[in-house]
Amino acid sequence: MKLWYSDIYTGGISAESRFPRLRYRLVQRMLAIGAGRGAFQLIEPQPLSAELIALSHSPQYVLDFVNGDLTEKAKRRIGLRPWTSAIIERTLKLTGGTVEATRAALREGSITGNLGGGTHHAFYDHGAGYCIFNDLVIAAHCALREGCERVMIIDLDVHQGDGTAAMLQDEPRVFTFSAHCKKNFPFHKQHSDLDIELAPGTEDQEYEQCVFVPLSD
Repeated sequence: MKLWYSDIYTGGISAESRFPRLRYRLVQRMLAIGAGRGAFQLIEPQPLSAELIALSHSPQYVLDFVNGDLTEKAKRRIGLRPWTSAIIERTLKLTGGTVEATRAALREGSITGNLGGGTHHAFYDHGAGYCIFNDLVIAAHCALREGCERVMIIDLDVHQGDGTAAMLQDEPRVFTFSAHCKKNFPFHKQHSDLDIELAPGTEDQEYEQCVFVPLSD
């Protein structure tokens, strides 16, 4: 299986940030054992161009970010502070990894992945909740432009994919599904094509019945 990963996924976030930055490196180390036996092929992503990102996000927002011109208010809304000198490269590579994995899956008919990404709180013209650009939306748009007729985004994070839902609400070719905790960030939810809200403390069996049974139907 081809998986995209870069050390900058962890290294591009300050050690002083509240964000759990080490999770990328820890997952990579666990998978490296499998990669050594040929189970996984780890690939270094290339930075995604600002021009391609601007096909999904506000061009002005993209320009402000890559030029380092975001306001302090915009940075606080995103989080990941204090920002590092590598935050721009990290964001472009992380987003690029998702797009490259998507293209490889379409080209080869295979299962691929990105050990970063899932930045589902980013909206069209601003970031939020540690998310700068919405790599899921960008990859979905890329797949549609390259001939894919339908896309489904399955978001099983404990938080709702609010930015994803908002950015794709008028795109009938993309179905958005989010299963998340009802009482959790973001406190103002958006409307996905399908939302399943779960109570805090939901156990495995109830989760499977609520989430996987509707999907199989």
